[in-house]
Amino acid sequence: MNAILIANDLAELAAERLTAVGQLHSVFEHAVNCTFEESGWMTLLTEENAIGPMGLVVKAPNFTNLALIPGMKMEIGRGRLSIPEAGLTLQLKDVRGWSPKAEPVRDPVGLAVKRNRLTALEKWILKSGNMAGIANVLEYLELPDRRRKRPPETELNAYGQFALERIQAFAGVLAENDGERIGEKVRGIIGFGPGLTPSGDDFLAGIGASMVYLKGYYRLKKQTFSLPLKLIADESRGRTTRVSEEMLTHLAKGMMPKRFMELQTALLSQNGPEMEVVLKELDSMGETSGTDHALGVFVAHCVLSSDEVRRKLE
Repeated sequence: MNAILIANDLAELAAERLTAVGQLHSVFEHAVNCTFEESGWMTLLTEENAIGPMGLVVKAPNFTNLALIPGMKMEIGRGRLSIPEAGLTLQLKDVRGWSPKAEPVRDPVGLAVKRNRLTALEKWILKSGNMAGIANVLEYLELPDRRRKRPPETELNAYGQFALERIQAFAGVLAENDGERIGEKVRGIIGFGPGLTPSGDDFLAGIGASMVYLKGYYRLKKQTFSLPLKLIADESRGRTTRVSEEMLTHLAKGMMPKRFMELQTALLSQNGPEMEVVLKELDSMGETSGTDHALGVFVAHCVLSSDEVRRKLE
């Protein structure tokens, strides 16, 4: 088993002369999460498109046959990663690097094209998405800059019944600079729903990733959206899973998984990946995570792309 792709932030840690010590947190077929004694986090993966901040992709069919058990000691530094109890050592020198930092879109599409692509995203959520989480609220939401409205065709599930009012309220304060109100709305969503990254967190990750990219797309002020991004990260601590905390904390710094980046560039860039390919990748994110993330992206783009909100932000 060889390392084939490493996130730049993890590569910096791996190059340190002193070894960082941690342990395996959770083991899945295609991902192994690890924590460090000094409260860091990293993930081993088998799929390049799944890489994110502090991620390392290895050439292996899966991790289930490697006798990896949560709690095992893990060490990284001096150009290698090792899990001694499993007899596993990976050399990390000269491994291809990948940047988890989102870059501004350099070849943006026009507003009309962006709206068409956003409509395609909405159709995918409604027709092909996994509605077992909170995404079934989509038909019930009242959002600005939305092309069409129609009576809901599906009933809300139990998660949707809980989340609808909270998501609608959160959308209403998304472009505000009132920390108390934003924090209150975030607390109503964070940690809610099924999954290792709960549905509410996946939704907020879609919101956060969109904020990072739309700030550059609309050429907004540098500090625009810094408050809601920070509050989403701050409110996650102690209120959700460790995996979600790390995801939302990285987003507040403009860092995110590759799949998040590809969805944004598919919406905003003339030379971005094909939407169909991106949505297929998104669908492979957990059971409901991809769909719930897409819901957050759709809501953020609708709210933050409305003429009224953009005038307020410019």
